[in-house]
This record gives sequence, C-alpha cells and structure tokens, in this order.
Amino acid sequence: MLYEVAITQLPTKNEAENGVGEKIVLQTKLIPADSENTAGAVAITNVDKEKVALGRLKVYVRPFAENG
Repeated sequence: MLYEVAITQLPTKNEAENGVGEKIVLQTKLIPADSENTAGAVAITNVDKEKVALGRLKVYVRPFAENG
C-alpha cells in the first residue's frame, strides 16, 4: 500500500513564545509500506539527523488516495 508522509519539527518553548511555528523537515513523500508505522519509520530514515532535534519531530502519515 502507498502512504503519504510528511515530517515537521515542533518549535522549542522559547521559539513558540516568540511566534515561531513548526518547520517542514520532509515535504509530502509517497512511501510504499505494509503499515502506517512502517511508512513513518522509513520516512524518518530520510531525515538529516544532524540538522534536526529528533525528539521534536512530528510524523504525519495517511493512506494515499488516488483521485479518479
């Protein structure tokens, strides 16, 4: 099955107080996988772990819906 996956990084408490919102780390990407959890795990492997705080990542996963 295909899943659409996107990843954002949540702001720190200080950043949030200063009006900073979530940052897109991985734009929507199609990932073939057996489950939503697997698709999310695969997506995490595509993130540059030296440039993001892994504890602040939020992974969005949904089944791919083809129009038509």
